[in-house]
Amino acid sequence: MSPHFSVLIDIVFIKVLEVKYMYKEYITFFHFVNKYFKQISNFIGLHNMADIIKISQLLESGVVATDDLLEVSINNQNGTYTSRKLQVSTLLALVNSQLPTSGNFGMINILDYVNNTDATVDQTANVQAAFNAAAATGGQVIIPSGTEILCLSDVTLASHCDILGFSKLTENAFDVTSLESGLVFADGASLVMELGSTITAVRVRSQSVREATDFTDPSSFFTGTGIKINNTDVSIISCSVFGFTNGIISTGPTGRTTITDMKADNINSINLDNSEDVSRLTNVQIWPFCGGAGSLAIRDGIGITLQNNGDWTHLTNCFTWGVTVGFKLNDVRSNVSFTACGSDFPSFTEPSTGIDIEGDCGTVDIIGSRIELVETGIHLNYTPSVDNIGSVNIIGCTISRFSQGILITQGDAKIIGCTIIGERDGNENLNGLLEGVKIIDTTAFVTVSENLFENIVAVGSKAIEQDGVPTGSRTLDRNHLKNVTDSGDDNSDQESNMLTAIGVVKGTATDPDVIALCQAFEDNYFKNT
Repeated sequence: MSPHFSVLIDIVFIKVLEVKYMYKEYITFFHFVNKYFKQISNFIGLHNMADIIKISQLLESGVVATDDLLEVSINNQNGTYTSRKLQVSTLLALVNSQLPTSGNFGMINILDYVNNTDATVDQTANVQAAFNAAAATGGQVIIPSGTEILCLSDVTLASHCDILGFSKLTENAFDVTSLESGLVFADGASLVMELGSTITAVRVRSQSVREATDFTDPSSFFTGTGIKINNTDVSIISCSVFGFTNGIISTGPTGRTTITDMKADNINSINLDNSEDVSRLTNVQIWPFCGGAGSLAIRDGIGITLQNNGDWTHLTNCFTWGVTVGFKLNDVRSNVSFTACGSDFPSFTEPSTGIDIEGDCGTVDIIGSRIELVETGIHLNYTPSVDNIGSVNIIGCTISRFSQGILITQGDAKIIGCTIIGERDGNENLNGLLEGVKIIDTTAFVTVSENLFENIVAVGSKAIEQDGVPTGSRTLDRNHLKNVTDSGDDNSDQESNMLTAIGVVKGTATDPDVIALCQAFEDNYFKNT
């Protein structure tokens, strides 16, 4: 190292002077600074990071000349910094003398391996070579923005390796000119993720979608599987997955899967099979991004599926639109929770379900979620798990514009504090016969309490409909009715009728004592409900 720079260079900020950059042309190299902070005592980090290229490519790119000046802040190791101006040639010599090549730190630029970046030539072998190089150090493969790479066969990301892109999650799945970082897979090809691997900010899409020209019904050419989760502790972060029959599947047993801030449009977007331990799905949006030209064609599939175990899986702020079944649990056995999730569909006259729970099932909590414009909001058809005796708890949810708000074919349930609205307004019969809560299972233990049923007025409709004579425990109380012709709950009907009568008396009475007595009754009723 030059004697002028004998102090350690620590988190050096470089500002390029006298050089003009276009958007996304900032030269960045040591993106791994944060990851390797404790291992590196001498390094230089450039801010405004975007694409990753080797520092030796500065000159080759022609963006920077050897005599361009760079302003460098030197850490004096005593809380002060010294500002210096260096020529690029001096900086290169300094860096090259102090640091090994980026590959030795596990930072692999995929452009060093592939020879085509517009997804027109198969790069399977080259991509796998880059992944293998990262596997040697447990490192990271960088896919620069504006790069799309085609694979005609599976590629496997080894244990504890990462893929990092720079996608901005645009809503146009067909835009091939965008600054996305992309992997494109032919039918039969997938990204296979092993133990502890991570993919961040990459658009994964099918070759058929990328090459499509007629988007009238894009689901007709959705093919293959985008990502296969093959082991535990896999993370998919800020990615988009478009145009597959199955967007993401786990081949189990897996666990601790993290999927967050993702956009997806597939026939079946996420299927976690045999997830054994605490998976997390957060901020997942499933929507017809591949609609093209404003088309919002229905996907005849399932947005998110958990099956054959779902041990303590939590779904938070996940949303599906236009999928025949928004969320499906099948034989999940263990505890699963939905918090602030949503499911929407374009028509309640089409077969559709917001949340469908079937098979062997333990406790499931559905909290503060919203389901709208579906034939059946929530369908329960499960048997209590042998391992986890429990029920489905539907708390504080809103279900609106349906044929059946909550259908209990089999299984126990607690429905508390929900708002169940049959029609958008009470002046128009949008849905025909409506059933807010329908209980078919006569042996089920069901609590329906402190809910608001609203705008259920069509002939034959009921807020609560029970088939047969129940033998299981039933608690139907303190439910509030607004524009409901038949509650199906004698307790609520009696309370509602009594309140109506009291209101009439209060409105016509002239005796102050009678009015005060009516007011006291109303105050006491609403205080206790």
